[in-house]
Amino acid sequence: MSTRVAVIGAGPLGLMAMKNLREDGFDVTGFEKRSYVGGLWKPSQDSTLSVTEMTVFNSSRFRSAVTDYPFPDDADDFPTAKQIHKYFESYCDRFNLRPIIRLNAEVRDFKRAEGKWALEISHHGSPSQVEYFDKILVASGSFATPRTPKLNGIDQFQGTSLHSLSFPHPSQFKGQNVMLIGLHATTQDLVVELSEHAKKVYIAHKSGVVMVSEILSLPRQLSKEHPRTKHFENV
Repeated sequence: MSTRVAVIGAGPLGLMAMKNLREDGFDVTGFEKRSYVGGLWKPSQDSTLSVTEMTVFNSSRFRSAVTDYPFPDDADDFPTAKQIHKYFESYCDRFNLRPIIRLNAEVRDFKRAEGKWALEISHHGSPSQVEYFDKILVASGSFATPRTPKLNGIDQFQGTSLHSLSFPHPSQFKGQNVMLIGLHATTQDLVVELSEHAKKVYIAHKSGVVMVSEILSLPRQLSKEHPRTKHFENV
């Protein structure tokens, strides 16, 4: 009997793990609490981390593709989030992974029991059931829990204060002054989203940095789908 393996998460790493484990002869079952594969690369308005509608990947498709599955020729050199999500959807189909993935299946807990891994699994929010596996691989992502800084006096601020995890549609900030705290990939995405709606966007960060285009010799308009020439217009 083949060794039974549970893969928790059907984002990029989970999908690649399922494909390779199955090729090596394991009996694999994947669990994904969302209703789709591809992880954070599909924009969502729920309480889980995701890209925004205008996210562009900061690595070239030539460096970022899975070794045995290149990006299609019509993808941008620096793919949009939509293109990356489509890529992993097609990866899932190319290697016939859908039959072994359970969507809307949340692994709430796991522990050792009777020499195996006992997984507590809830399907579609139903009461949990326990299933047993010989091995588990956790691919649930490293940015699932938000980190919010403690700011003195924030309780007296009369405007809206929220974590980027809860970022709504940018139109809700129409005509407002917005401050983004921190300067990493998410902040850069939100600057793009807000530039068409907010009156002014400010960025507060601990150290000086310079943000440049992914392709230094070209303007910020990198994508056929999402023009980004106004990336810093309101900053």
